[in-house]
Amino acid sequence: MDPQVPEFSSRMATREQRAAQRNAMNMKGRLAYGGLAPGLVTCEILDMSDTGLRVSTFSQLEPCPDLFSIEFLGLYNRARRAWSDGNQIGLEFIFEPN
Repeated sequence: MDPQVPEFSSRMATREQRAAQRNAMNMKGRLAYGGLAPGLVTCEILDMSDTGLRVSTFSQLEPCPDLFSIEFLGLYNRARRAWSDGNQIGLEFIFEPN
């Protein structure tokens, strides 16, 4: 391996594929998931963009759901899981046509 060429990682590829600039955050939120008996967990919003956010939960969700409702600052948004790694989850906002 050439020491002049940086090693490729999947995290680098993820950053390059983002549709919008992410802004660092440090605020609490709540994730709701599930159907008739929904789960509700507190999370920390680590960063956010116009298209999604990255959150950290205090314990790993097993299995990690595909769909969430997220509440922060009195606002509610629907989101789908783009990825998960341990207790961190990347969420993409779901925008519904009017």
